[in-house]
Amino acid sequence: MKYLTKLQELKKDDVKTGGGKASNLGELLRGGFRVPGGFCVNSDGFWQFMKYNNIINEIDRVVNAAKDDKTTELSQQIEALKNAIITGSYPGDLRAEIESLYNELPEGKKVAVRSSATAEDLKEASFAGQQETYLGVCGIDELLNKIKECFASLYDARAVLYRQKMGFNSTDVALAVIVQEMINSDVSGVSFTENPVRRNSDEIMINASYGLGESIVSGQVNPDIFIYSKSKNEIVMKTLGSKQISIYMNAHNGTDTIETAEEKRKRYSLTDEQIIELSDVSKKIEDMYKMPMDIEWAYENGKLYILQARAVTTLNVREETHLKPQAEVAEQAANNDKQKKAIRMQMNNLIEHCPITPYPLDFGPLMTVMNAKQIILNDFGIVQDDVILMDDNGLITTNVKKPKYKLSVVKIPFQVKGFLDYDLNIAESKKSLDIAKNELAGIDPYKVPEESIQKTIAKLLDIAKNLSYSRFRYAIFPYILQAEFMEKALHKVDPKLSNYDLMCGLSYKTRDMNTGLAKLTRLIKDDSNLKEIFNKGMATKDFESCLQEMKIASEAFSVEINTFLNDFGWKSDNSYVAFSTTSWNENKASLFSLLNVYVKAESSIESDETKYISIIRDIDSKLSVKEAAKLKTKIENNRRYHVLREESLYLLETCYGYSRILLRRLMDGSFKGLLSYKDALYLTEKEICTLNPNQINSMADKIALRKVNRKKNQIMWENLEAHREDHTVTVLNGVSGNSGKVTGKVRIIQSILEFDKLQEGEILVCRYTDPEWTPLFLIASAVVSDTGGPLSHSAIVAREFGIPAVLATGDATKRLYDGILVEVDGDKGVVNVLR
Repeated sequence: MKYLTKLQELKKDDVKTGGGKASNLGELLRGGFRVPGGFCVNSDGFWQFMKYNNIINEIDRVVNAAKDDKTTELSQQIEALKNAIITGSYPGDLRAEIESLYNELPEGKKVAVRSSATAEDLKEASFAGQQETYLGVCGIDELLNKIKECFASLYDARAVLYRQKMGFNSTDVALAVIVQEMINSDVSGVSFTENPVRRNSDEIMINASYGLGESIVSGQVNPDIFIYSKSKNEIVMKTLGSKQISIYMNAHNGTDTIETAEEKRKRYSLTDEQIIELSDVSKKIEDMYKMPMDIEWAYENGKLYILQARAVTTLNVREETHLKPQAEVAEQAANNDKQKKAIRMQMNNLIEHCPITPYPLDFGPLMTVMNAKQIILNDFGIVQDDVILMDDNGLITTNVKKPKYKLSVVKIPFQVKGFLDYDLNIAESKKSLDIAKNELAGIDPYKVPEESIQKTIAKLLDIAKNLSYSRFRYAIFPYILQAEFMEKALHKVDPKLSNYDLMCGLSYKTRDMNTGLAKLTRLIKDDSNLKEIFNKGMATKDFESCLQEMKIASEAFSVEINTFLNDFGWKSDNSYVAFSTTSWNENKASLFSLLNVYVKAESSIESDETKYISIIRDIDSKLSVKEAAKLKTKIENNRRYHVLREESLYLLETCYGYSRILLRRLMDGSFKGLLSYKDALYLTEKEICTLNPNQINSMADKIALRKVNRKKNQIMWENLEAHREDHTVTVLNGVSGNSGKVTGKVRIIQSILEFDKLQEGEILVCRYTDPEWTPLFLIASAVVSDTGGPLSHSAIVAREFGIPAVLATGDATKRLYDGILVEVDGDKGVVNVLR
């Protein structure tokens, strides 16, 4: 056989021929283990198919698009490539070989069709789950179709990008396809010959559930967990899983998912004899490979079959790692109350990122930010679908689903190390910021040639995409993880102390911006002429003329305001909204509204460096020298992460600000009289970057339909609040943003246009806050918000100002009203309605 290889003919080193999965199966067969029989279409067969269908050039285009990080182009190229593969024809000799070996299998026997990439299951990198597997396939025609679909799955976007990240060139990677007798298992699962949770090389961890192993690999069930001690030769722990569903082959091609019977759920899926047998076989496989192994197995009619074995890729973790194993994660996902909380968190997070209803042109950049987090979670084995979707008609729908867990979720403890590598994270974050700064330095949005505007908008959004990923991967996620690992030590110092208190006295973008506003305010307050001009401007709302007049009246103010706008001018009303918001550089109204609050306030922002110094002194006095040194190092690391987090956000806003300037120029230039800026918001990112004036008429109906659907979107967006069952108005439950307790009257503020409503000592109630709302904290006695969390702007600023904060209440702005008396209990995260 030229293009096919029987599994028993392969050895573990034959990765280039049969791919990692097939080569390991061959090694297992040669080692005497019971493995279902079959064959694989080898790498020569793969390349023969590609050459026969003239697909090589399509592969090159996909690889080049991935290298250039061109998302839109990559998507188009991948779609074209996969379509060419799936609709391709088999060379006669390849098809004949497939039919010949398929006919050697037991007649009527169903098969599993499994991808086996030639860069898969290597010791230094796990590519498991990157390509497709099809179970219960029957008949030569269906088999031929599934083989082509496996070929095509080699070029899924996630697989191409993952290989690129791991240093494998997709141009050189072939895909072998295993065709193997299907085991219709009674029980199946995974065993690890080194306990990945306890990092104990003496323990074998077994996950088991009824039916096919897909239920465990996909994270759809909470399996039984068994721990077997190699040294004691005995079972040392058994944990009963809920095993909610089971997957079995159906009578046709494919599988069915059924609910597991109650009596089966209440008993263990493996007997003690089977656990011991499986552990013994797992030890033998580990001995053969001479390394810790990750083994897929199945029992059918009492016989044990080995379906796969691969090296466990990483086993070095920090001593502080304490994340949960897959079983606990699955149990949490199955818990209704916790699931509701997860849904609320996702929706709150979405609203905080984008408190206003996004236009179609905002939607793509917004999801770029959201997807950055999803990409990182996917690396942890947690697959989260987009929480909202927008169709071609501009209609937004919610899509909140339970996360799916890949088998690799059990390896979370090993992956955490990279997220806590301070030197790596700082270097990568600074590198990303430097690249963005250099690219932005070469763009003057007011001087870009008109013929280059659309291309430049696309470039800016691409810079923003890279910033979004880097921001979460190298600043925010490490910050969050480090905060978790510091919590225990912090509580030894003070039970009420949290990571957010440690940002006191730190110079970062928001803090520096507030300091700049305070300087401007002092100049206005101390100069009666400036104050008179300012008050006149607030009355007339002619802010541009007012600003020019104030600059003429005071050279000091002119210098200060120019410096302020140069440093913070691209700060916008809504940080993650790309096109339907404005910055201070574009519209001075919101800046003057902020200054007006500062002017009215009697207090001002003062440095809280003394608080930080006091915390450090407490750490030194209450912890051992070693503990204190270790904690202080982590604190300094997290302070730096916070600075980078803030700096990257401002660069992101700068990208969006430049894009808005360019879009306005485009609408006032090439599209003048054809399309307004407001109408352009109803186009997508791709459409706006490729549109030409001749296409305007053809877009008219689509824009009109999207305008109609926007009204529906606005209604839906306003109701994206926590789904609470308790709708009484006596108590509002949320999360604590800052401790403390205060009683006062409510003042609901919906937007910056209502800032003047808030009076000294009132309780600020709002949907969210961002840096523009900071001055309100000068005069509010407490803050209550519909959305947010401990990392939100509201929490951070409330801590700076020392006022209680209760966040993520869901619908405080609807259930409370101006003037009502409430008690804000920041210690417990609740709001008690008194009158």
